Amino acid sequence: MVEAATIGYTSFPGYPEPPYALVYARPDRADTAIGNFLHGLDLADYHVALERMHIGARVSAVFAAERSALVTDFHWVLDD
Repeated sequence: MVEAATIGYTSFPGYPEPPYALVYARPDRADTAIGNFLHGLDLADYHVALERMHIGARVSAVFAAERSALVTDFHWVLDD
């Protein structure tokens, strides 16, 4: 479940090209939240995107096929 969300418009090394979505989400049955990128959301309209990733929105983790034991081994997607 999303606890905080934002859209980034600044370039940083290792980040996707802006704009990109970041969410701080707490997985089911977890005591703490984890921050990571949110994929699959159209960011063309800032207000619509923020409404879709509102606090309380349900998300799922998608894991990379090949992992490196880094936080970037997964990303969030909205549960529709």
